[in-house]
Amino acid sequence: MYERRLRLLVVAYVLILCVIGARAFALQVVEVGDHVGQLETRCRRTLSVLPRRGEILYANGTPMAANVPGFGLEVAFRELDDRVLPEPEQLARSLGEWTAQRTELDAAEVAATTTARDRAVLERRLAARRAAGDTRRNELLSTYPEAYERYVRDGLAVRRACAVCGHTVRSIDPPTRSCRECGTPGRFEVLPPFDVQELADLLDEERATVDASLARALLRRARRPAYRLHALMVRIEPHAAEEIALKPWRFAGLDAVPRAARIRDDLAAQLVGRTRLPTAADMERLTDPAREADGLHIYSEAEVYPALVGAWGLEAQFDDHLRGVPGRSVRVREHDGVEPYRTEIRREVMDGAPLQTSIVPRLQRAAEEIVARAPAHGAGAAIVMDVRTGAILAMASASSDGLNHAHVHVQPGSVFKLITALAILETGLDPEEEVVCNKSGVMRGRGKYVCMHAHGPIALVEAFERSCNGYFAQQAARLGAEPLAASFRSFGLERRFDLGLGDMHLGEAGLARSGPEDWERWDLMMIGIGQGRATSTPLQIVTAYARLAAGGTAVTPWLVEPLRPDPTAVRRDPALVRHAPLLQAAARAVVVSGTGQAQVELGNADAAGKSGTAEVLRRDGVDPPSYGQAKYVNNTWFVGYAPHDAPRFAAVVVFERMKPGAHGATEAGDPVGRLLIEALSER
Repeated sequence: MYERRLRLLVVAYVLILCVIGARAFALQVVEVGDHVGQLETRCRRTLSVLPRRGEILYANGTPMAANVPGFGLEVAFRELDDRVLPEPEQLARSLGEWTAQRTELDAAEVAATTTARDRAVLERRLAARRAAGDTRRNELLSTYPEAYERYVRDGLAVRRACAVCGHTVRSIDPPTRSCRECGTPGRFEVLPPFDVQELADLLDEERATVDASLARALLRRARRPAYRLHALMVRIEPHAAEEIALKPWRFAGLDAVPRAARIRDDLAAQLVGRTRLPTAADMERLTDPAREADGLHIYSEAEVYPALVGAWGLEAQFDDHLRGVPGRSVRVREHDGVEPYRTEIRREVMDGAPLQTSIVPRLQRAAEEIVARAPAHGAGAAIVMDVRTGAILAMASASSDGLNHAHVHVQPGSVFKLITALAILETGLDPEEEVVCNKSGVMRGRGKYVCMHAHGPIALVEAFERSCNGYFAQQAARLGAEPLAASFRSFGLERRFDLGLGDMHLGEAGLARSGPEDWERWDLMMIGIGQGRATSTPLQIVTAYARLAAGGTAVTPWLVEPLRPDPTAVRRDPALVRHAPLLQAAARAVVVSGTGQAQVELGNADAAGKSGTAEVLRRDGVDPPSYGQAKYVNNTWFVGYAPHDAPRFAAVVVFERMKPGAHGATEAGDPVGRLLIEALSER
């Protein structure tokens, strides 16, 4: 019995040795490649190499927007003491106090301004800034409470330190386990959170700004809780980054990380727009597999998270063009003891392409200075265009609503008489035929038009030169709707030109709300003088006069090279070609002996053009009491080109909601002349 058990034990022992030997053989010979591969995989780390965002350039190649080295501040919620997060009530109180303080500072800044014009400009700028801030604050206060309550549902996590060795942990409830470092059982003391005001002072920011940044970071975490780091501030000063990086115990949960920052020239800020951190919508859009069908790179979430995306303006419209394609590299740990890592490039990084614009800095500066004269409750716009190429050399806007009014539809007034004049000529009416102007005309049941003077019998060229409403209103009524609509199309006023700035066209576009078939005689008379249903943008008006200056060539405006029209495809409008010489002579007469003759700058530029004054209804609470009891305020225009005998540049200036009695030639004539002189000297 004993011998039998011994034999069984020996057999079992031999079988175990055989199994162990077979497995060892498999590990060392048969499966060695698989295990080496697994080991190598564990020693690999895949890295995304972020591209540099492309620069946006002026026409001379200098940057309008560029990248600079910098540091960002990010928060690791897994390491953060939750007590530094503002409660919703505290956030609202902090932002409210900051808003009240900012309002007082704005009022003091306005009071310290010496001239009325500078005061009006400053008030407009500060009002726009406050309105934008109110929008962002209200959006934050409406979304933050739910995210905060969800985050702290189980309690606030605080940082504690072992009473013996100082090892720190973060937990909601006091730890009951022993310290991992020294083994001391359950002796942890609560550490104070970092001082948010101290952080604000280090960053040179208001306490409210830091509170708002923490709130926004928590909202980002709610969208992507798996990420360790979430952006707190896009850009901080190097000294603050150094302090946070070298003393991590002082601001536990915060990381200062290298991050390329975006700067822009304030001169063309309204065109460039700005960048921002990606939102949930950006993440969904850039990681969408459908991008492959359009030849676009499909981003991973890790590639989107640290990138900057365009928020508005050129930065947004050409975001894919500027963003570039991330590279992909693999870092492998070496075992030879010489180099700790070996890097393998799997995909080369492709930096964003530069975006070339047609903007000339000197002209842009002049245009910005001109639109600063716009009334605080109104708006102003100025544009300079190259007549031969359609390039936009300058585009500036100032408004209380923050919109780019170079694209906004408003009533054009007498600058629209160019369209009526072409319709008169193309219909076959004799330009020498005289129409009697009695200063005003009445349409039964509708109202009346008013002219500045009783011109008596007057023909086309003189009526254009003196801006006679009587002539153009009566002739428009004779023409009917279709000739006016055809002339409108000849000058390109039916088009919404795409400059790459997004859809910023506002207001009634075109000639009518319902269509030419519904126009009445009164509508035609008002359209003929640029009132009533006639609306245009400053960009459309300067394009129309550029087409006149070019002798009928259908000039198309452009701002950026990717949208530059093909010069070989430029057409000539037959109607405008036929009648351009006469209309050019009429535009020259405006400056030589008409409504613009007193404007010195227009004469110095050897210009031709047209003044315009459009009456628009006064808005109570918007237009100032100093305007008196008048029912209407004025949009004042001047549009011109120079030199008149060999046109090279066209320019337009419009000031909206000027005081009653303000006239386009007086208010906008010399600014247009200045822009034309600047353009000619720049050439």
